[in-house]
Amino acid sequence: MSGRPSPTGSLKENSGSRHKLNGDLISKITLFCVAVIEKILLSRLHLEACYNLNIMKIEKLKSDDTKEFKYLMQAAFQCGYESIFGKSDSEILPEKDIDRGLKKPNSHAYAMMDQNAIVGGAIITIDDKTSQGELDFLFVKVGIQGKGIGQRIWQEIEAMYPNIKVWKTCTPYFDKRNIHFYVNKLKFKIVRYFEHEEPNDEQTNHDFEKEGGMFEFEKIMNE
Repeated sequence: MSGRPSPTGSLKENSGSRHKLNGDLISKITLFCVAVIEKILLSRLHLEACYNLNIMKIEKLKSDDTKEFKYLMQAAFQCGYESIFGKSDSEILPEKDIDRGLKKPNSHAYAMMDQNAIVGGAIITIDDKTSQGELDFLFVKVGIQGKGIGQRIWQEIEAMYPNIKVWKTCTPYFDKRNIHFYVNKLKFKIVRYFEHEEPNDEQTNHDFEKEGGMFEFEKIMNE
């Protein structure tokens, strides 16, 4: 009899080796996926722990914080736009628009602070003669939206200006998230839709009216 190994035996050995390799690969992939999922869950828990509404406070924007304030606002507007239309090379909220809002007569800028970190903010304009206020900009830092921070910012602002009888603001027609926020969370009402005109001479906001128009909102206090 020949001393050569059986071909059938070699095939069985090779098949067994392949099964072992496949099993090892599946185990490694499974462990990797579990590790990734755990990391994501821990990150979310970390965010919940880090951003506690109970310890946040709103304060007048400090000159030293203006640069970061504007950067975070621009990033929030960019993210909101790109979440609908995809990546854009255009600057959705130019810095000059924010500067225009900051320099308007009777304008006030506020930052929501979580200890020493800015997590959101707003720019408003107050007209004491008519008891009307305008919300020019409101933003929440990218990555922590949907946690009640924006609503808290607005509640604090309303409380600071109890003599204001009417608040006004506007948002692009396509931003369903903002429309939901203003109507269902902050209790504004849509009062006008404009397509080829500005709500006022000061606000440009990326010329959104050229892309399909904007909604104007109004909130009558104590209604």
